[in-house]
Amino acid sequence: MKIYAEVYGCAANVADAEIALGILCERGHEIVSRPEDADTLIIFTCVVKKPTSDRMLYRIARLHEYGKRLIVAGCITPGEPDKVRAIAPNAIMVHPRAITRIWEAVEKGVSLPAPLDDVKLGYPRHRKNPIIAIIPVSEGCSWRLCSFCIVARTRGVFKSYPMDLIEEEVRRSVREGVKEIWLTSQDMGSYGIESGRSMLPDLIKRIAGIEGRFFIRVG
Repeated sequence: MKIYAEVYGCAANVADAEIALGILCERGHEIVSRPEDADTLIIFTCVVKKPTSDRMLYRIARLHEYGKRLIVAGCITPGEPDKVRAIAPNAIMVHPRAITRIWEAVEKGVSLPAPLDDVKLGYPRHRKNPIIAIIPVSEGCSWRLCSFCIVARTRGVFKSYPMDLIEEEVRRSVREGVKEIWLTSQDMGSYGIESGRSMLPDLIKRIAGIEGRFFIRVG
């Protein structure tokens, strides 16, 4: 199946898209550069601010006009699902925490609205830039009471990924020729907070000890 994708938002959302498209490519699907050439259209959305949300809704409406299978992923899915349904009633929606099963949306035409307890590491990647690896270190936000921010509602309860798995993802990326490692999440400072304190300094020290010539970016 031929797939066209648009990606918006933060580094974590770009990582989600790279993982999703990597999984789809591994399953034999082809990524194309024009919606006219595709069988399925996917938009990875951001909803962090109202102007951004408005832009996402505009793009969803325009993609819906092609009359093809439309998959809406990213933060607008749990954040503003009613608005999506109002302009694209047949759109298939995929929760950010269900992105590793996006193949079900593409191949079976089913929505994945509920989050999964999955770790987004160890999956194939379709990288936007072959020398940059965007590696998620956690999911969700530990600050649940911020009235001005929608992240906790769209990304869910905070969960740190195991340090060993992050390290292995970095090692694999370096072996593949990556020169920049971007460690990312929605709540970077809280990495490892389940242990009673932030483990971010420990993680960076561990990654910096990996053999190879590469930069580390945190954010």
